[in-house]
Amino acid sequence: MAKYLPIEVDKIPYSFNVELSNKIYTITLKYNDYSDEFTMDLKLGGEILVKGKKMLIGEPIFEEFSKDLNGNKNPKFFDELLVPYDLSWEENVITLDNLNKKVFVYVFDGDNNDV
Repeated sequence: MAKYLPIEVDKIPYSFNVELSNKIYTITLKYNDYSDEFTMDLKLGGEILVKGKKMLIGEPIFEEFSKDLNGNKNPKFFDELLVPYDLSWEENVITLDNLNKKVFVYVFDGDNNDV
């Protein structure tokens, strides 16, 4: 069974801790009702690594920040991929109505990216 982040939609905006690559990260989930979109901030030990990353179905969150232009991995980032998906393929945008009901933020292992 695939793992996914335990998002509590009724608490948004809020922060929660998650263990990834044997480190504890703090993720802050926000919703912008004007643009109807969700964003995530990522912290490690109080240090802000990413602020305001928009969540899109099928696109890894934070992945583009984890490596430099030469492909070198930043050791502050985790190896896993966090990807919002609707496994029924019925939803193509994340909304307050479908998040954590049909759309989940799955945690894929860094070595094996299968659901």
